[in-house]
Amino acid sequence: MKMRAGRLFAIAALVASVALPAHGQQSSWPKSGFPPPLPSRPVPFPPYQIKTLANGLQVVVVLHHEEPSVSFRLLIRAGAMQEPADKPGVASFVAALLNQGTTTRSSQEIANAIESAGGAVGVGSGNELSFVNGAVVKDQVDLVLGLASDMVQHPAFAPEEIDRQRKQMLSSLQVSYDDPDYIADLVFNRLVFGFHPYGRPGEGTPQSIGKITRDDLVAFTRTWFVPNNALLAVVGDLTADEAFAAAEKAFGGWARRDVPPVKPVDPPAPTRRVVVIDRPGSAQTEIRAGQLGIAHNHPEYLPLDIAIRETSDDGRPITVSQPDSPYAHTFRAIAARVWEKVSGETPARRAGPRIVVE
Repeated sequence: MKMRAGRLFAIAALVASVALPAHGQQSSWPKSGFPPPLPSRPVPFPPYQIKTLANGLQVVVVLHHEEPSVSFRLLIRAGAMQEPADKPGVASFVAALLNQGTTTRSSQEIANAIESAGGAVGVGSGNELSFVNGAVVKDQVDLVLGLASDMVQHPAFAPEEIDRQRKQMLSSLQVSYDDPDYIADLVFNRLVFGFHPYGRPGEGTPQSIGKITRDDLVAFTRTWFVPNNALLAVVGDLTADEAFAAAEKAFGGWARRDVPPVKPVDPPAPTRRVVVIDRPGSAQTEIRAGQLGIAHNHPEYLPLDIAIRETSDDGRPITVSQPDSPYAHTFRAIAARVWEKVSGETPARRAGPRIVVE
């Protein structure tokens, strides 16, 4: 009974921390007013140049001469949005194998080349992109860009590497399914986005990971990994001409191909519902509440994003130690007013799903 009471109190504290203050509510903490804002000051951005290579690859060069090093990021506009609906996890599977061997280099040879250059290279994917990024000293730029080019153009997808990665992904999913935070996010995304790609788990499921074949990986890269569907950013101690020349040397021979359009299904209309997932023995309770937001190109997107981040931990609601403080109330009021302006809904009329995992 005491544990149950403690859990209910924790939930109540969380709800109190994200709710708006009642009309006319008085606060006695803290007594002082808000600190004055700091005077505005210019924020200089380093000089940059943009160029599109003949094959369609966009290259952005940012000049930064404080250290004799160079960082880069190659973005491919293909992620979970572009993978087959019945095989979620293809994009993350592909990304994980990019640095695990090409048709000309083994994974060990790639690792040795990066290590000998004193650099670092990483790979990954998201809902709408896959990437290769890295950093290296200035005189090794050609080497590291050449490796990145080889990875995206000639991935080997060796059977032994596929088997090894499959085991790792299945093991990771097994751990995730014991995490109430992961389960809450998983269910919430499906309820909000339905069968839209955002509603699918980008890391896949045990069933989909088991079905993914080498042909699926090859088809994904052959379709989407093309220069006219990519962007290369280079930042560091180079001149623009040096950076563009290095990009041309590494990626100039990458063949251009047409990219098919993406037509995802629309998310379902918001509905009011409460979903409870019973997990006996859980040490904590996870709560999610919300609905579809606004598009990134909406004129009020940035104010709303800032307001949400001021009242959360990277977009996640947090518990405020003094929920009645004017600081907490003000930020929540800003978020609520911006949301009401862009959505036409007051907080009391929101109809999104609520997820509770206990």
